[in-house]
Amino acid sequence: HAAALYAASGNFTVLHLVTSAHAMRVLLPFVDEPLAAVHDYWLAYAAGTVAAGAQRGDTAPLLPWARIVKRAIESDDEHVIKLVDSCREEELAYGDKGGGKAWRLAASRVVS
Repeated sequence: HAAALYAASGNFTVLHLVTSAHAMRVLLPFVDEPLAAVHDYWLAYAAGTVAAGAQRGDTAPLLPWARIVKRAIESDDEHVIKLVDSCREEELAYGDKGGGKAWRLAASRVVS
């Protein structure tokens, strides 16, 4: 998923795939036509994945959440703060199912 790809690539477009997936999960219960919204989102997500051209590379060292959050709070980059928040929230919602430590790896990368 996008968190695993961000953890391995650090691609800026993929960062937005992670945060937009979080936003969709949070906002979907308030959407009048959720199936249409998911359809349109999936098209945009797929286009973003292709457009990113992200290449997998080495991941950053896995940091504990406390250190990740501390570094995000100290950052003046809203993208860092937003990605860390999204990763923490998505890990709380989904756990590590299917992705190992992808959420924490992505957050570790953005603060490293």
